[in-house]
Amino acid sequence: MRRLAMVTLVVLAAVVAGEPAGETEICELRLKNGSIVRGTLKSPWEIKLAREDDVRTLRVEDLLQVTPGGTPRPVNEPEGRKQAPREDRVVGKSGVLDGKLEAAGPWVIETGFGTMTVPQEDLRSVGFSGAGAAI
Repeated sequence: MRRLAMVTLVVLAAVVAGEPAGETEICELRLKNGSIVRGTLKSPWEIKLAREDDVRTLRVEDLLQVTPGGTPRPVNEPEGRKQAPREDRVVGKSGVLDGKLEAAGPWVIETGFGTMTVPQEDLRSVGFSGAGAAI
């Protein structure tokens, strides 16, 4: 009973303290080497996506997934034909935006094994749970 009361008190204190929304974002980083890292996002709090007509600043808590573009995997193509690089993609509850990520990384997450910093160029994708509303 005491343990339950203590846990309830700690949770209540965290709620009253009003942690920033980004500190409670759970994320999953999928790396180009095949590794998957899960933890609590520490930074970035927002990302910038350059599109043809504008630059959008997007809050991380409004996102579901971020997928950096780059050159696609080679497929069986006729000789001499090259695939164009893909754009970066940002998925939110209200839609999908393609463009070029400008100020997104490095990604810092707190895992059960400590804090990990991952450069933007090492990412295959980033997924978020508990994402909010609009892009």
